[in-house]
Amino acid sequence: MKCRNLSTVLAVVLAATPFFGLARFVSAIETATITIRVGAGTPNATIDAALEKVAAIRRKDTQTPIEVRIAPGDYAMDRQLMITRKHANTNWAELTVRADDFGRKPRLFGARDVKGWAKVRFNGRDDVWMADVSALKLGKTSRLFFLDGRRMQPARWPNAVSGEPYGGCARALDDGIQMWQSPRFCNMGVYIDEIRFRPGEARCWSKPEYGWVVAWPRHNWWNAVYSIKCVSNDLVRLDAPHDEIRDRLFPWDRWRAENILEELDAPGEWYHDIGEHRLYFIPPGGIDPNAARTTVAHGAAVLSIAGGNVAIEGLEILNGAGGLNISSADRVRVSGCSIHDVGFFRESAVHVRGHHVRIEDCDVFNTGGNGIFLGSYGKECRVDDRMDVVIENNHVHHCGEVYSHGIGIWIGGQGVRVSHNLIHDMPRCGLFGYGRFNEISYNRIRQVNLVNDDTGAIYGGGWTDGVGTKVCYNHISHSIGYQRTRDGSYVTHSGAHGIYPDEGCGGLEIFGNLVDHCNGVGAHLHNGRWITISNNVFVSNAPRASSKGAGGQLSLSSWNNLTNDYFVCHRRAAISKQYHGLVDNDPRWLCFPSLAQAPDKDSTAFNADGSTMMGVRVVNNIFYYPDQGKTDLVRGRRHFSIPDNPFNRNVYWSGNPTNITFRIGTGYDWKTWREAGQDADSVLADPMFIDPANGDYRLRPGSPALARGFKEIPYAEIGLRRTKFRKKLR
Repeated sequence: MKCRNLSTVLAVVLAATPFFGLARFVSAIETATITIRVGAGTPNATIDAALEKVAAIRRKDTQTPIEVRIAPGDYAMDRQLMITRKHANTNWAELTVRADDFGRKPRLFGARDVKGWAKVRFNGRDDVWMADVSALKLGKTSRLFFLDGRRMQPARWPNAVSGEPYGGCARALDDGIQMWQSPRFCNMGVYIDEIRFRPGEARCWSKPEYGWVVAWPRHNWWNAVYSIKCVSNDLVRLDAPHDEIRDRLFPWDRWRAENILEELDAPGEWYHDIGEHRLYFIPPGGIDPNAARTTVAHGAAVLSIAGGNVAIEGLEILNGAGGLNISSADRVRVSGCSIHDVGFFRESAVHVRGHHVRIEDCDVFNTGGNGIFLGSYGKECRVDDRMDVVIENNHVHHCGEVYSHGIGIWIGGQGVRVSHNLIHDMPRCGLFGYGRFNEISYNRIRQVNLVNDDTGAIYGGGWTDGVGTKVCYNHISHSIGYQRTRDGSYVTHSGAHGIYPDEGCGGLEIFGNLVDHCNGVGAHLHNGRWITISNNVFVSNAPRASSKGAGGQLSLSSWNNLTNDYFVCHRRAAISKQYHGLVDNDPRWLCFPSLAQAPDKDSTAFNADGSTMMGVRVVNNIFYYPDQGKTDLVRGRRHFSIPDNPFNRNVYWSGNPTNITFRIGTGYDWKTWREAGQDADSVLADPMFIDPANGDYRLRPGSPALARGFKEIPYAEIGLRRTKFRKKLR
């Protein structure tokens, strides 16, 4: 029998089943999809109610696609919204949860509403509002409060600096005394879990136990949050075990205290009196909070997906401890969503651990921690394991507003593609992690590493990372760097590079990238091994005038086998354990040169001169820095074996050939560098860009780079692309 009207057939089937009672609000369309509508004017006021109906249908029917269509509006949830295996599974028909109107995204709040604000006099101020939150049972860990969807700042000391979301907003632990001159650099106070106020800055806080301290360690790689135990005798005592902060906080490190009653003194700040169950708030612009939406986050991500064959389209997810959590899932697609103002500290806006997952066309921004975090499966480490995850065409920005190790996109696992994303305004890296057999391509990354130092716009590392991974056709610029100098000041710094494979990373292909105007070098290889750097354009990378420290266009730093070397003394045992955990379980890894180089065997770990960097090839690149003619072209720190790491067919132009220097060992000029066997077919010449002053680095006909085999970079294809979800580019 031919069925011309599938809607009629499905309605008959539903009428003959226990689901007949659902027929009033479950409809079928011509593709035989069951549609459940959510919103005002439908039988389902909440998304939870719609998902219960999905579960009821799936108990009898797993092969008909289901679509949950959410009308525009706000949907506040006092607990996590969960899609589990009772709603969707890999071998079932697809479950789609989508906006009814992509132009007006429904807003899913992972927070509870705060209502009943009254104006009160507080801290000698008349612009403070108070709300009783006893019914919300917030507890001591509720650290996220929002006004109209935007995260507000807990009452803090010292106050934030206007216009500086990351830097310049914290106190140093000491008054600039050098570590080697300070009598108490190891403990700051009497004990290592104490912080001493600067002379003349001691504060008298009545309820410090309700507050917490955010502190930055000396290397600016991360920060930490500690609850306050008490304040007395000019000391802030932290409620943290000694070993948690040992070797992390030093006298010059920066810190701030938050949720302090007496420090509620600036618009946009709030204070939670935990004992009295009251929330105090100074609204920005003097607005009435009763006329706005004020919320506090519950303790979980807004939406959790643990099933399979699920599509999420066109939703706005905000105001939760996390945003979207995809855990142990298979075949999940998230498209055209806006995920923002989530996470207090290390929580990610999007957390992915699954297979065949796509995160595409999404906007991720204003997060406490990471933007998108892609975790790996520890047991999936065979040569042929692949996660098949795609992170594509997303706009990720202003992450890490609390956690300074907040990354734009954190990459883990094998078989991942991260492409066509726009990433900017990060405290640390735009992209973190190389993994194995991954592709990092066509991304635009700028204005990153605004708080951290010793980092890169694309950063990752580890002896077992990098095999089969391609870093290609990315445009990276303005990796800034931020570090304390010996005079006690914090300034932009030269330790923020473009591309940075760290800690013995090996097997990468780095090609077709444009890296320009980074405060550090264009590419820094800390003991990089079996890495090819080819067909890239490096423009004017090195410290800006406002930065401290010397730099260059390319940096090559190798461990060695000296008895006092950091690798031998501190890192070799841990690296060897990780290495054998991989290759001993699958010997096929030994077919890859970087993994055939065992770190615990002197015969494979070291070159003849004792260095460990080997197999690095730098070919067919353009290095252009006429505005920095005296900057080193290559900086080779520690040992660097010239015979084991060849350069050739490159074009170098500093504007003055006599200023070309290779600072490796005793140093080389162009003549002695070539006599050492490097760059036999390279040239010192203007590469002939079309308009370098205005950022057009396409090559004119007759360029010496083209004559040496350079292939033009597809600049127009880098960054965001237009799709049905992303109709405008930024």
